[in-house]
Amino acid sequence: MAVTPADRLLALVKLSPESVTRDKVTSILGKPTRIAESRKGSTWYYSLGTTKLTLQWSKGSGMAEQFSYSCGKGTTCGQFDKKKECKLKEGAMNMQQALTLLGPPKEMTVKEGKQIMYYNYQGNMLRLFFRNRTLVDYALVENRRE
Repeated sequence: MAVTPADRLLALVKLSPESVTRDKVTSILGKPTRIAESRKGSTWYYSLGTTKLTLQWSKGSGMAEQFSYSCGKGTTCGQFDKKKECKLKEGAMNMQQALTLLGPPKEMTVKEGKQIMYYNYQGNMLRLFFRNRTLVDYALVENRRE
């Protein structure tokens, strides 16, 4: 069975922040499509089909500071399933559990202390906000620009 971009994302999210190293990322995602260097560090760019992933590395510590993920335009998950909403447990659910329940998000940003995932449903946008990888709150907002 082929490894999908969603599988790779899930493998990356499973890593604890302190264990995200350049070698680990390369073993999961392969070599980056492009690398940009700056005074503060480097940015690795990946393109996996319609999925784009960006990792920012600190020059001082060598650790990953942030990664962001986005899936191609027009990605819609269909209608939002209210049964899944009942399973979203603030204060108890972690990012890995949310990804297992909802699948890969349309967009995601992971920083040291906070993480945000966005899911695009027909007529709605679901935003999940995590602090230290634990769900703090979520909101289902009507999407007026479809």
